[in-house]
Amino acid sequence: MSRGRNVEQSFHNETFYLKEDKSEGDKNGWFSDSRNGDSILPPNVGEYIFSFTPKATMSPIARLLVFFVRQNGEIVADSKTFRVQKCLMNKVRLNFPHKKQYPSTEATMLLSASPFSVCGISLVDKNIQILSKDTQFNDEKLFKWMESHDVDSDTEPHRARKHQC
Repeated sequence: MSRGRNVEQSFHNETFYLKEDKSEGDKNGWFSDSRNGDSILPPNVGEYIFSFTPKATMSPIARLLVFFVRQNGEIVADSKTFRVQKCLMNKVRLNFPHKKQYPSTEATMLLSASPFSVCGISLVDKNIQILSKDTQFNDEKLFKWMESHDVDSDTEPHRARKHQC
């Protein structure tokens, strides 16, 4: 999830079984860690390792939500928030071929953008920028605005906090 939207979802059906063979190296029928052979998990706990590739649409902050449904219908879930390198999906470039423009003369600008990009252009006299330094829109302001739309446990409405254990 990123900014309250599902960016990618997938389903993995994995069933964990208690080992029937309680051999010498298998303590109390616990699951064995296949990486080093040590028994590390109790009988009611399974382990699944997965990986995924972050996408530009997840930038700058995303949340991985993992859940499973027990046989009795109870849903057990957890999430992890992580930062994704700040990256824009669509690249846009705006250039003026001449460094200086004179009043009452035609100005030319070169705009290039990735396919399907939505571009907005605003031309402002530089004297306006002297009055307020906050008039420039840039990547940093965009990512700060995007982070402000992240949905977490402190975002209204608050989630129910019921502890089962």
